Amino acid sequence: MKIVIDIDDSYKEYIDKIPYIFNYLRAGTDFHKHILKALQNGTPLPKGHGRLIDADERRTEIDEEDRWVVDLAETIIEADKESD
Repeated sequence: MKIVIDIDDSYKEYIDKIPYIFNYLRAGTDFHKHILKALQNGTPLPKGHGRLIDADERRTEIDEEDRWVVDLAETIIEADKESD
């Protein structure tokens, strides 16, 4: 599962410096380690990003000539290719 959260830059910087996530030498529950590791390994959205949309769905709704614009757009969050 992917969750997008809003966190203050100063908290993210602090979380990135917590050492026990990588070496497990300090006390902490597995839950806390898992959450902090997810925050440390998260991909920040670029400042000033636009709307996040399902580009694959939109590709089917636009003219063939305009599809290249969608295809060339930078991927911010990879698609979830969950099988049905």
